Amino acid sequence: MELDTIENLNDDPDTEIFYNSCQNSFVFKNKDILRIRSIYSEKDDSLIIIEQLSNKKLISMNLSSDQKLVAYQEAPDRLEFINLELQQDFSITCSKKNTILGFHWTKGITPLCDFFMIATNSIEFYKLSDKQFKLVSIRSYQHEVSHYWVEPSEFVVIAAASVPNQGKFYTYFLNQTKSTKFQGYKFYIDVGKINDSLWINIPANSSNLRHYYNSASQESPHQVSLLKLYDSIYFLHMDCAKGRLAFYRLEYEKTPQQSFEIVIQPGKYGIRSSDNILILQNYNLQESYIFDIKSETYFIHPFATVWHGMPPRVGEISIFMNLDNLDENGNFNTMFLYDGIIIPSERPSSFEVLDNESQYIDSLMLLEKELKYIDHDIGFDLSSKKLVQLIIHPETLVKDHHDQVEAILFLLRRNGFKAYSFEYLKDCLRKRIELYKISSLFTTFNKVYKIAALERKKNPNKDEMRKSLIQTPIKKRGKIIEPELKLDSGISVILQSDMYGSVFSSLFKEHINSKYLTDVILLYHKSLIEEDIQVHQQLQILLARVLIRSRNFSMLHQFVHFNVFNDSLEFATLMIALSASTNSLCYPPGLQIGIDMLYRLEAFNALAEALVNNGMIYEALKVLESHPSKEFDSCLLLAQVHNSGDTRLMNLVTQFINEKLL
Repeated sequence: MELDTIENLNDDPDTEIFYNSCQNSFVFKNKDILRIRSIYSEKDDSLIIIEQLSNKKLISMNLSSDQKLVAYQEAPDRLEFINLELQQDFSITCSKKNTILGFHWTKGITPLCDFFMIATNSIEFYKLSDKQFKLVSIRSYQHEVSHYWVEPSEFVVIAAASVPNQGKFYTYFLNQTKSTKFQGYKFYIDVGKINDSLWINIPANSSNLRHYYNSASQESPHQVSLLKLYDSIYFLHMDCAKGRLAFYRLEYEKTPQQSFEIVIQPGKYGIRSSDNILILQNYNLQESYIFDIKSETYFIHPFATVWHGMPPRVGEISIFMNLDNLDENGNFNTMFLYDGIIIPSERPSSFEVLDNESQYIDSLMLLEKELKYIDHDIGFDLSSKKLVQLIIHPETLVKDHHDQVEAILFLLRRNGFKAYSFEYLKDCLRKRIELYKISSLFTTFNKVYKIAALERKKNPNKDEMRKSLIQTPIKKRGKIIEPELKLDSGISVILQSDMYGSVFSSLFKEHINSKYLTDVILLYHKSLIEEDIQVHQQLQILLARVLIRSRNFSMLHQFVHFNVFNDSLEFATLMIALSASTNSLCYPPGLQIGIDMLYRLEAFNALAEALVNNGMIYEALKVLESHPSKEFDSCLLLAQVHNSGDTRLMNLVTQFINEKLL
């Protein structure tokens, strides 16, 4: 876990900074020049000159996604708009005693709304007129609001009621297409009686970040966050004093209900997320707890705990024993010091499970209160003059993890880590992970594989199928990782070709223990069969090669007898080659197995060729007589007869070729 610098800020007090969470971009305003910095794009920053903004100090500002419309706020109750394409201005003024809290462009993103504004007494939704030089109100909801949060990928909005109605929340769904009614159901959370507008953490939204930095506080007794985790939108409420984090799943036309709860130690916390990973930052203990809500094990217990501020070297450890003050049992007091600092015999933790089965990672990064987060993984610190992004390294979180199966599934839920998960799996197999664990993993793989296959049958159109299965690609600064086929569980779909090419064939080439590899491949075959999935031919051939290498011919013969191996030219050729006396792994019955298989496949040319190569000329002639083919290589037949020195046979074969094959 680390902080990656997005930009170093200058000391110019005239530079105003705004963040647009809907577009993942920063806007730097200096007089009449706007510089737009996209976090995830490799393109250069774009510049816009707006003379109307030259000498204005703004409270908030927001640009449309096409950068043709600007909304900005100078006064608490008034919004100004500029259409850069038409070079026209217009404005909206709120009613009396109504203060604007924030506003966002949704033009080109949501179907029914182009812009919305949230004020202390109302939430207004607008549509651009045909000429696009003014906004027309299409919906207005009247109720008191203290703060609000926006989930930009689905445009779900949560508005919190003002004191004394704290704990009351309103939901709005801008992306729904069922009706023009944006408002969903309201819900309540028990937060006690706190007559203070700062009872909950304040979101930045479209505010000037220099103003927000001075007003934001992490001392609020309650923390909330609006997150999209995998395929669902959750409203998270943390009661810091009680140490409880509640999850409320939000759906249109459904009353939000608590889905589940995580119990933690009371303290000062921050709620972060990255790549569907939930991160709870404990400022008191300088720890971060990593959760994966799709894991059956680690959705309420941390997958890993990060200890922050750990030095890059082993400190000097001192032990002081006080022999003067012995207790009644003759024991003396002991004090431990780490680099001169007294440490307890056990480090306190929110989860109090410091044992061999817990995953702990050291990080140099400190949890600084000066760092204010304006998005789930985006923060800024005006004291150190930096804009930063919180970076999670999944490969570090799974290193030496005691639960190897969950570690692999954890990697497969992360975008761009499919190849790394195969390397991790291969390393586990090299170390001979227990077979029951591998069986469990393969079962999960193939359940997901079957669901994806059924989905493909429902949507034979490839584009529709991919659209229904592919999750949005995760964005990282400097690159956008290509999306992968994933189900609602978040796990990448593992194809049989993936397992063959990236895992099994690689381990086969490494000559790992043949018996163990046989057991592993058989478990994979078994899990496919249990899900009623046809085992690919290449996996069957690989299993046969592993059995041959280990000289387990009895099992090979049983599998042939019970039709574990499907008939194929490749398998028949392998069996015939295995029967050759020159083969160091000679298995004579392989010839008959291969010949029988070629006959069932009606591969008569290949069958005749195999018979000829093994000296069975008369049998080959009988096959060619029943199934003549001009594609058969007559020279091969003549060469084999010539080597035998049998003149009578040579005359017979020559006559046969002239009559049947030419």
